[in-house]
Amino acid sequence: MSSKAKSPASKAATPKIVMSGVTKSFGDKQVLRGIDIEVAAEESLAIIGTSGCGKSVTLKCLLGLLRADGGSIKVDGEEMIHAGRHQLEAMRRRFGMTFQFGALFDSLPIWENVTFRLRQQQTMTR
Repeated sequence: MSSKAKSPASKAATPKIVMSGVTKSFGDKQVLRGIDIEVAAEESLAIIGTSGCGKSVTLKCLLGLLRADGGSIKVDGEEMIHAGRHQLEAMRRRFGMTFQFGALFDSLPIWENVTFRLRQQQTMTR
């Protein structure tokens, strides 16, 4: 399928999420090749595919848990691909994500995984 279906309301409104030309590689393995996604406010999106096709990597790039190598990621019109820690944390508070297996971040060492929520709570109360 090469075209996107859009409701009349979504044409006039600014999209909630826009990913344009997003790329991500791990060493020589290119996982994401020019990903384009547009999601309007109040719209739901399901990302489905075979194991290893890049679904989780796409979502981790959107949330800033992994840095995309290229392209553009905008949330509410705000560019996030080079966002700093505080900007990413503010954006993440508006999203929820459940990973398929467990609740560990594969990009963090074990100690940071174990203390993640405690550190988040301390940061929010300061």
